Amino acid sequence: MMGNRNIMTTSADEGQFLNMLLKLINAKNTMEIGVFTGYSLLATALAIPEDGKVKTKDLRFLGPKSVKRN
Repeated sequence: MMGNRNIMTTSADEGQFLNMLLKLINAKNTMEIGVFTGYSLLATALAIPEDGKVKTKDLRFLGPKSVKRN
């Protein structure tokens, strides 16, 4: 039995808090390591300016060779 792995998700409150912190420090570039559902990534992207950048790294994604194309 794998157990409940949903504990890795970001709650709505945590997303709003992350958004507020990024705005308070005027963050323009961010990095997210480990993208589970993408909710915190979305909160981050919405907090930074349009010319900002969000970089991600997820060990489960091995690169373009692992992507199936239709």
